[in-house]
Amino acid sequence: MLINDVMTRDLLVVAPDATLEQASAVMRDGAVGALPVVSEEQRLLGIVTDRDLVVRALAEGLVADTPVEQVDDPRSGRRMSWTMPLP
Repeated sequence: MLINDVMTRDLLVVAPDATLEQASAVMRDGAVGALPVVSEEQRLLGIVTDRDLVVRALAEGLVADTPVEQVDDPRSGRRMSWTMPLP
């Protein structure tokens, strides 16, 4: 078996300004629990998970039109699970 046999070529992704509602819909429609967050240049910025949406966003009372980049990670004090600083 080769990596090509199991890898996904057409990744579902969201931009940092995608809303919580949009990210949730992409996860639901794609039957996935996590989405890479990418810049306009398709550079990986971080990841948003279904847990982020429920535990961090919903439990904090954020509204559906809040951008995913606005959700805090209480463990680190940073926004989400960003791999690098937002531009």
